[in-house]
Amino acid sequence: MSAGCNEKFDLEFAKWILWDGRTPRRRKAYADMCEKYKDKVVIIRNQKQLDSFLKNIEKIKKKC
Repeated sequence: MSAGCNEKFDLEFAKWILWDGRTPRRRKAYADMCEKYKDKVVIIRNQKQLDSFLKNIEKIKKKC
């Protein structure tokens, strides 16, 4: 977030995350985008994958 931009979490945003943003059309669009930019996309599905990803990022940082 940039300075002066307040983070907002309200019922409308929660509704979009939980229902409106998960329509079949939106899911297809997201899948298409992931396929098009697969070299730039990382999908983390569980804590084990997240831990592994973060460990690899730390290794890369130390090399630089």
